[in-house]
Amino acid sequence: MEASNLCRAKYKYNPSRFLQMMKAEGAVKTSIKLVMAPTYHEGLTRLWELERLDLTVEAIIIREPYSELFPEEVVNKAKEKLKQLGYSSI
Repeated sequence: MEASNLCRAKYKYNPSRFLQMMKAEGAVKTSIKLVMAPTYHEGLTRLWELERLDLTVEAIIIREPYSELFPEEVVNKAKEKLKQLGYSSI
C-alpha cells in the first residue's frame, strides 16, 4: 500500500484497478494474477514509463520477506518481466 500511496502523491498515478483487485481478491492472489499474466499489466507499463519499476508488484514480491509468500515460479516470472524492462536491482 505504501507504493500505491507514493504513486498517487508523487507521480499522479492512481492504481485504481490494482486497488480494486486487492480489495476483492487479496494481495497475494492479485499479485500472482498480475505477474503470471502473459502480457504486461497497466501498472507495470505505467511505472516503467515513470522510471519507477521499484514500485511494481513484480519488484516488491522478489524482495524479502514478500518473496516467501509466493511460489518460486511466480518470483521467477516477476524477475523475468523486470529484466525484460531493464530493471537492474535483481
